[in-house]
Amino acid sequence: MVLQEFLPLGIFYSDDEYLLVMRGVNDEEKFLPMVIGDFEANGILAVLEDSQDAVPMIYDAFSKILIDNYVEMEKLVIYDLKEGIYFARIYSGEAAGKGSFYDIRPSDGVAMALRLGVPVFATEEVLEKVSMDDSLKELIESGLKQEKESMGIEDGCSNRMDYGHEKRLKSLLIQLEWAVKEEKYEEAAKIRDEIAKIKKLSERILS
Repeated sequence: MVLQEFLPLGIFYSDDEYLLVMRGVNDEEKFLPMVIGDFEANGILAVLEDSQDAVPMIYDAFSKILIDNYVEMEKLVIYDLKEGIYFARIYSGEAAGKGSFYDIRPSDGVAMALRLGVPVFATEEVLEKVSMDDSLKELIESGLKQEKESMGIEDGCSNRMDYGHEKRLKSLLIQLEWAVKEEKYEEAAKIRDEIAKIKKLSERILS
């Protein structure tokens, strides 16, 4: 299964609905658009804007439970798209040889992945379906148009995306430190490559 990594470009408002647009890390011309609910939008924006309500959201509580109990989440994979609906799985424990996955709504998965600093992937099959769906392509165009307009007024969207990158980079740096300490140099080299890719994407977006 060929996977491509994505990071959130931003959350936009389109036709009375919230629109999450994800952008490819290795291929900046690849986008994943999805219409999400108010609750999920607030859950994702809380991380992208580095804000927190007085009362934690369920994503915050569940993430803390996983961290406190040393449950390592490996990745979120958006693996299918049927009639405009995405399907996703969140994977855990692969590094320990106890790999397992759980079905999850993609928007909930993104909210969790951002909090835990784990990568979000999509399969080539999903990306191909997105490229052939005119309604999804219109959503991408709507999101990109709003992103450009907001960049012309303020740097809000770029800041939100930069913070998403920052969360992922922090996670990768922790993984790199562990790999070097354990003398897993081949794994460390792969992590360094991933860090370089995300830094390069951040520089392009902010330039």
